[in-house]
Order: sequence, then structure tokens, then C-alpha cells
Amino acid sequence: MKLDQNSLSKTLDSFNEDVLFDKNIPENIVRETATWIASRQGLPGSYYNMFAPTANDFLEAKLFTGEKIASRAATAHVLSEETCRAIIRLGTKNIQAKKALETATEDMLGRIKDNPSGKYCCGTCSVSFWRHLQAGGLSLQEERIANGMKDLKKSRTGNGKWRLYPFFYTLYALLDMDMKEALEEIRYAAPAMERSLKSGKGNDSYAVRRSEICKRLLVKI
Repeated sequence: MKLDQNSLSKTLDSFNEDVLFDKNIPENIVRETATWIASRQGLPGSYYNMFAPTANDFLEAKLFTGEKIASRAATAHVLSEETCRAIIRLGTKNIQAKKALETATEDMLGRIKDNPSGKYCCGTCSVSFWRHLQAGGLSLQEERIANGMKDLKKSRTGNGKWRLYPFFYTLYALLDMDMKEALEEIRYAAPAMERSLKSGKGNDSYAVRRSEICKRLLVKI
């Protein structure tokens, strides 16, 4: 895991890559990263007082799986959801990080209130929302994710993909879901995943991540 103080996105990507490939993260790196991430809470550019992207993030933000993020608002929202998830998954005892997460959670809960919908704004934002919920963040996790899976099913295009939902980032979210509705979507997407693996396109970090996600999902079915 590598902390990049010029990019929240790259810092989160480094953490998520280590998790995906089951790499051990030294405790000193966890502390250092958690402290810096927490310092982004509430800064200008943050989404509803959550975690602010850096100037570089707004210029070139991409999802962990390589798809582009469409707008500044989406960049701020997606990175905030991913940051909350990362703090939860890091399991750090860092007081600053815990306090920042509590504040971000409180403000986000104030926005979604008790609405059990699993859809948030656009498809990309919805997927980041599911990933935060899946890690145990916010509230009504199971109900909201189940409702999100219903909308995902309605968005099928018939070729293993979905309208509005970015294919590989959606698969990435499904990777950590155990409910039957998620398994149904994994099975639906299997032919598209197999085509992607057979094409063997690219050897950059995004291609490597996509390949690993597809392989892990296909084992589930």
C-alpha cells in the first residue's frame, strides 16, 4: 500500500489493490494512511462534508477498474464512499480517522435518511454506495443492497452487461456480496466476463485488476 498525498484516488486504489490480491499491509502504513485520509474530511470540494478529492483527482479520476468518472460531483461522491469503506476495512484504532468517519457518516445519513432505496443518483454512484454498505457502513445495509440488486436486474441489456452501471466496477462490488440476488447477477454477467478474459486486452494495472475480479467471480458460480 502506498500513500500518495497528491491523490486520494491513487491512495485508495493502492489499498484496494492490496486487498484484492491479499497482500499484508504493515501497521505503520495503516496508521499513516488513515491519518492522511482523515485529514481530507470536510475540506473544500468534499461531498456533503465527507472526504475531499485532491486537485489532481478532479483532473483525472478513474474508478478502481479503470472506467472514467463523469463529473466533479460524482468524483467527490464516489471517492467519499470508497474512503468510508477503506477506513472501515482498515480497522484502524486511529482516533482522527474514527472521528472523521463518524462525521462523514452522520452527514450522509442525514442526506439519505431512512429511504431504503439501493439507488443513489447515477449507476456509478450507486455502486460506490453499495460498496460502502457492504463494508457495514451507513444503515439498512441488507435492505438497500437487495433493492440495489433489483434495480441492477432491471438494467440488464441482455449481453451480460447493464445499462448505466459501469461493467467492471459493478462486478467489483458483486465480488464481496453473498446474497442470492448478487449471485444471480454474477451468473448473468458470466458470458461477458468470459469474453473479457479471452480477449486478453491490456496489461496495465486496470487490466490486471479486471482479470482478477472476473476470475474470482467465475469461481462463485
